[in-house]
Amino acid sequence: MIKAIEGLITKKEPTQLWIKCAGITYGVNISLFTSAALQKGENIELYITQIIREDANLLYGFLKESEQRIF
Repeated sequence: MIKAIEGLITKKEPTQLWIKCAGITYGVNISLFTSAALQKGENIELYITQIIREDANLLYGFLKESEQRIF
């Protein structure tokens, strides 16, 4: 299970980030609150909630643990 990701934001959309970490780029879904606090090219660490389904492996990222708990 992935608990956190630290890396460089290489692409930013309103509700998704691409984060490059150790040569791998991860797509991470984010809230608009988290999105407003981040910029492309910034090094960040996000708390991660990973949801694995039959048809998807989804990552949701949060700047604060409190926002992650509410999710």
